Amino acid sequence: MSPIPAAAGRPAAVDWPGLIRRYQQHKLRSGEIKESTWERLYKPRMALLLTTAKGPPAVRDAKHLLEAQADHCANALAAAPDGSRFSTHQRCCAGV
Repeated sequence: MSPIPAAAGRPAAVDWPGLIRRYQQHKLRSGEIKESTWERLYKPRMALLLTTAKGPPAVRDAKHLLEAQADHCANALAAAPDGSRFSTHQRCCAGV
């Protein structure tokens, strides 16, 4: 991934949609998951990641994206009695 040139003193912006496309390609080409698994488990979670990345406030790196995602989704995804939905969400997103 070629970073977008940064303005003086500011970090380069992350191409989140491009990063997710490459992550999808990696998961599928490596055989880690099937297309149906991507569609069922990963795709909805990647859409949430993109929404979070766009902000406000806009997220500048992966660490801040996961922190913002956890804050944004913790209550809704932890609604399952054992928190398994939140755990699945974090596993799917952590690879990005």
